[in-house]
Amino acid sequence: MAETPVRWRSRALGAEVQLTLYTNATLAGEAIRKTENILKRAEQNFSLYDKTSALCTLNRDKTLRMSADFRSLLGVAQDIHIATEGFFDPSVQSIFEYPEEKGEDVRFGSIRLLGDHIILKATQSLTFNGIAQGFATDQVRLALEGLGLSQVLVNMGEYGAVGGPWSLGIADPLRGLFEDVTLTDRSIATSSPNALAINGKPHILNPVNLREAQFSTLSVISDTAVVCDALSTGLVYADDRLIQKVVSSSEQSIEIIGLRMDGQKVHWKTA
Repeated sequence: MAETPVRWRSRALGAEVQLTLYTNATLAGEAIRKTENILKRAEQNFSLYDKTSALCTLNRDKTLRMSADFRSLLGVAQDIHIATEGFFDPSVQSIFEYPEEKGEDVRFGSIRLLGDHIILKATQSLTFNGIAQGFATDQVRLALEGLGLSQVLVNMGEYGAVGGPWSLGIADPLRGLFEDVTLTDRSIATSSPNALAINGKPHILNPVNLREAQFSTLSVISDTAVVCDALSTGLVYADDRLIQKVVSSSEQSIEIIGLRMDGQKVHWKTA
């Protein structure tokens, strides 16, 4: 990767987006147009900021006829919800919108599916902020591979690499950079609950119990950004037993790097 890369920046789903492309100007322009279309579709489906999005419509009306992208993301979310024993739970949005409601009746497992429709309970709302960026990252990565590009780094807060090696650092909000990683045709997502507070609470909420986060920062490296995104979001509150179970049972090769609240670095990896 000796030549000068083409770089492009934008925003989507409340996050900065950056492409780093090693290609000619013509192909880079086509790649950017495809990326813009994918990001526009992701906003239309999953944005919490656009009140006309499919997700906001669902949260308001409590029912929605799902698009193909919505059904696909929902399926991954359900799989990760089960794999993490409920720690990854898009229904945590209910805590913000209906703080008086607690219990299993508003948890993710209680949503209903009827054909192409999803149906929520009256005090139930969803957020895909812990998975949608990874989902869109994968779509962009696959689209640009389809154009024949062989050296691309997609950054939507979650990283998806075409080719490589790409060198990245993992940083903790309190302790700074604590690990260097190299990606080749892989993805990484990092979650730090205390990086941002919403109404005095960590922006990543624990839906299972009231204990504090087990990790100050947790990164997941795997084949797809959507799995990395959802697992890093869900597992920051999980114990070692569950993390080892997720790593051992995953169909994808997974590496998890964590920094505990006391600063201890820990590492899991599929055999």
